[in-house]
Amino acid sequence: MEALLNYVRERGGIVNQRIKDGKVPTPEQLNQFVTDSVGKLKELSKDAPDHLKQKLMLPWSPLWDYQQNKPGRTEDKIDSEKLLDILKRIKDGLSAPAPGGKGGGKGARKVAAEGAEQEEVTKIKQFHGAQQTEVMAIAANHIGRIVGPKGTTLKMIQEASECKIDINAEEMSIVGPEDGMPIAIKAIKELTEKGFCSLAYGGDFQEQFMNIHPVYFSELIGKEGKIIRAIKEKLRVELTIPKTDKGAKVREMTKKLKVGFAGKKEDVEKAKEVVSNIITYYHDDLTHPGVMHKAIPIEAHQTRFIIGKGGCESRHIQKSYDVMMYIPNELTVCQDLLLVGEEMKINRAAKYIENAIISAETKAVSGGRGSDSAGGAEDYWGDEEQEDWMGQYMYKRK
Repeated sequence: MEALLNYVRERGGIVNQRIKDGKVPTPEQLNQFVTDSVGKLKELSKDAPDHLKQKLMLPWSPLWDYQQNKPGRTEDKIDSEKLLDILKRIKDGLSAPAPGGKGGGKGARKVAAEGAEQEEVTKIKQFHGAQQTEVMAIAANHIGRIVGPKGTTLKMIQEASECKIDINAEEMSIVGPEDGMPIAIKAIKELTEKGFCSLAYGGDFQEQFMNIHPVYFSELIGKEGKIIRAIKEKLRVELTIPKTDKGAKVREMTKKLKVGFAGKKEDVEKAKEVVSNIITYYHDDLTHPGVMHKAIPIEAHQTRFIIGKGGCESRHIQKSYDVMMYIPNELTVCQDLLLVGEEMKINRAAKYIENAIISAETKAVSGGRGSDSAGGAEDYWGDEEQEDWMGQYMYKRK
């Protein structure tokens, strides 16, 4: 036990010092450090009791598969700060005195006894069925979901069901009253199948769905998951976006897919409103603070004036005015041209676009450059062929 604790302290000290020195390891270096650390922990704990092995194993999930000693099956990868947090949690778990153990003196034992007595008085058992034992197989990458941050999810399930749950390697044992057992089993199954459980949201729990075209999934996820994390964390909801095949051409997909929402009814409704704003206007106050949009009505034939040859005009507008510009097509919810950004910038960009359209239309009517004597109109941008990528914008409106 002491050797384990000293080793965890030593590895934590190394990581902490490197973070302070500003030394950032490569992914390969970090993985090798973790592999060596986990290998040594398993060696030092090979004869330890199961409850001690759990203290070493659980903090790693889902970032690292402790049993197989390899990176976990999750998009969230381990880094120096996360590794330091894992080692700290292991150290705290090993340092915690065992129930009924020594330490603290008579005063501390008296306070603990009084606290335990008070807890026994206030906690009234709600289940009185016969004791049962259930053993369930569990995948290593699901352990983190069931345990939760610092064990909060596991504790919630145990308290709600009055069952004791032990996780060991690839199986889980649940011991408790027969009338409390279904609560624990349902929560665990929901966590493994959906990634969340209704128990965490109380009686007002709801699951709802929105049919959304996959072309919008990148907008809902955001760079490095920034948008979806903001929705989930600020509104305390679960947001499930279907996976599409790697390399799939989402613009060519014809069917909308179900995006799932789960949580308290009020929070779910708010999350749906946020998502609706993002797929319509490409922003919402919750996820894009300080960002506004301006809708400019535009005819289908006018889009070429805004796109320009090879997209040069579109790039010029967005770069010069520091805005995002979305030209309507058959997939967009809003059928106006949208400018998204800070208010002053989008107003300036809108002025430029309106003038550009007026100028192009005027030249077209007057014959423009190189027109013949019959007054035939020439495309403002010349006679270049329509490029393939422009097809998404050039369509007949209904």
